[in-house]
Amino acid sequence: MVEPEQLALEQPAPEQVSPEQVAPEQVVLPGETSEHNLAPATDPITPNSDAISSTGIDDCEETTTPPVDTDSNDRVSASSEAPPAALPVASPAVAVSEADATAKHSNESGNSDEYDKYAKLPVTSYHTDADIYVKVRGHEGEVLYKVLTSNMASASPVWRKMVYSKSFVRPTNRKWVIEMTGPGDDALGLDIIFSIIHWKFHDLPSHPCLEELYAVARVAEKYDCSHVLVPYMEDWMISFNRHCLLFDQKSDHDEKALFVAWAFGEGRWFPKLTTFVAYKSSLGENGVLLDSHGHPWEDRLPDPVVDFVENTREQAVHRLLTNLKNSYEQLVMVTPEDSTKFCLAKGADDTIKEQCQVQQLGSLINGLTWAGLMPIPSPETYQGTVSELSAKIRGMKILYYKVPGSKPHQDFHINCGGKHKEAVTEATPSTVKLDSELIVELKSRAYRCGAYVEIHFHPYGEKMDSVAEARLLQTLREDGHRFKQQEDFVTAPDYYSESSH
Repeated sequence: MVEPEQLALEQPAPEQVSPEQVAPEQVVLPGETSEHNLAPATDPITPNSDAISSTGIDDCEETTTPPVDTDSNDRVSASSEAPPAALPVASPAVAVSEADATAKHSNESGNSDEYDKYAKLPVTSYHTDADIYVKVRGHEGEVLYKVLTSNMASASPVWRKMVYSKSFVRPTNRKWVIEMTGPGDDALGLDIIFSIIHWKFHDLPSHPCLEELYAVARVAEKYDCSHVLVPYMEDWMISFNRHCLLFDQKSDHDEKALFVAWAFGEGRWFPKLTTFVAYKSSLGENGVLLDSHGHPWEDRLPDPVVDFVENTREQAVHRLLTNLKNSYEQLVMVTPEDSTKFCLAKGADDTIKEQCQVQQLGSLINGLTWAGLMPIPSPETYQGTVSELSAKIRGMKILYYKVPGSKPHQDFHINCGGKHKEAVTEATPSTVKLDSELIVELKSRAYRCGAYVEIHFHPYGEKMDSVAEARLLQTLREDGHRFKQQEDFVTAPDYYSESSH
């Protein structure tokens, strides 16, 4: 039996290759020594040493040119052909996702620092064939979700535009990372929706809490994918209804509940939650609507909801201050002849009625002063909340004439003093009325996500536009992203012929 070393010695010596014979595209890995005097390639597309040696998220083993044999004294190649030219290597790109599907590519020069930062992040994979990483920011730090691009594209038209648009070029020798760390990119919500579109149903909450519903609603609202929630929405809305029934008015979760009601078209609770949020809202120095903690609502609620909340607040403030101003002016500017109109005691003479009116005016001025409402502000300049204004008005005690020593059942002036508390109740209803456009929008959202229950919209029956509703349903049914469509069979030649036009 011939030893391998003898075979190597019996083979002919290799031809010497001059630098001029080396293909200019060939990639010689940095740090390697060659006894064939091969000159390193100088082509601009050759990756630098940092890109090749990166141990982060690079596919370093997938190089396009094998390393040159450095042990040529003992082993020689069996072929005298020149090595093949190296294929162009795409520069690494990190795609940063936004709701408008704009792409931002970084690390174009091939520097591995951009990928090294991903190497230490924990990875959650949703499918064995997952081919894209999504970087998200959770409560405990940044993590990577590994998902299928095809599943993302089929679940959301926004994601489809992101992963299939020309702005996003998949690197050929590196793994693709999309960063979802902007407003609305909730890690918990993305985890739940990624589990649904990758069929990981065992990981879904059967009775989600408000935090989970809010997280899902934010993602579904931003990426227009609420239709993937249809199989679960009936049970999930039961949990949401339970939360609203046990709603604590002193909690800080009012904006989360309102967002969920809007995103999923919850017709029962959206008017009530909108009213509650509106009465707790105030205005900033620049006229921006603020919550009870002084934070802008526009950062956490969609624009249509913010506008509706602001209008609800303005109307309530206008009613409260207008009623208060009218009562004050009637008492101040009353003539002696009309002063008796404010005393409702039966059988009292004009002198007692005038004294009753004076006591009412004095106590009203005193109450306005203590409440900080003197002079009475105009509705346009008042920046406080409706709840605070209502409490101040209710807290004012309007005095009236009382016969000394009379018992309560003998007090004929008990109906004097105005009806300021009743006026507050009338000016601040617990549930605001919705206009037809909002009702149709809520119905549309409920249809899309599977939360529609007809009885929830019965109170709005007289305001519903039947024509607009029919048009809405027809539009939804024609949406191929959410509903299956009937199409004609198209052959390959016909398809390409139509595409050319």
